[in-house]
Amino acid sequence: MKKSIIAIIAVGAACAAAAGLGGCKSCDGDKPVSGYGKLQGLLSKNYSQIVLTVTDKFDEDTSLVSKYTLAYGDSDVTVTYSIEEFSSLSIDSADAQFKTVKNGSAVIKDGVVVQITGDSAELPSTEVISAGGMTFNEEYFSDTSISDVAFKANVINPSGFFGRDVVCSDMKINAIFGDFLAEMEITYKAESGQSVEYVYEFTAKL
Repeated sequence: MKKSIIAIIAVGAACAAAAGLGGCKSCDGDKPVSGYGKLQGLLSKNYSQIVLTVTDKFDEDTSLVSKYTLAYGDSDVTVTYSIEEFSSLSIDSADAQFKTVKNGSAVIKDGVVVQITGDSAELPSTEVISAGGMTFNEEYFSDTSISDVAFKANVINPSGFFGRDVVCSDMKINAIFGDFLAEMEITYKAESGQSVEYVYEFTAKL
C-alpha cells in the first residue's frame, strides 16, 4: 500500500458537483443522483487541503500515528508528513517506548517530485491520502444510514470501495458533509491484528 516518495503522483481534484440527496440532479441536469452518487460527487470536488491521520493501535498502550497533509497550489501539490515508526529495537515487541518520528515534506509538480525537505520516508500515494480511489457503490455497503449531512455504513467490499486490494475485516465508515465533505472516518481490523483508523479532514477550495 505504501510507495516510495519518488513514486508519489499528484492527484488533481476534479469538480463534479451534486447537491442534495434523493431527487438531486447530476451535472447534466437530467438524471437523478442517489445518496451514493452525491457522496461520489462530493469526493470529487475541489479541496485546497486534505489531511489524513492514520492510527494503528496494537493494544491499549501501544499505537503508531501518522499524519499526511496535501496542500494544493495553482500548479503543484505539497505533501507534509509526520510518521511514527517502531525503532529496530522494538519491531518484535511493539514497545511504545521505542518509537521514532519522521517529519518532512515533498513538492510535486506535473507528477514529479521537485523538492524534498526533512526526513526521507515511504508515503502512501496521493490517491490514498486524498481518498481519490474510493467508489461509493451501494453494493459495497450494508446497514447504511444516509441523511442530508451524514453517512454511516459497514463496508462489506473493502477492495471495491478502496479501488485496490485490501485484506481486513470489520470495516466501518462515517462521513460528515454539507456542500463539501468535512470529515470521513474509516476503521477496520488489519490482517496482522491491529486496529486501524483513517480520519480524513477536508478543506473546501472556494
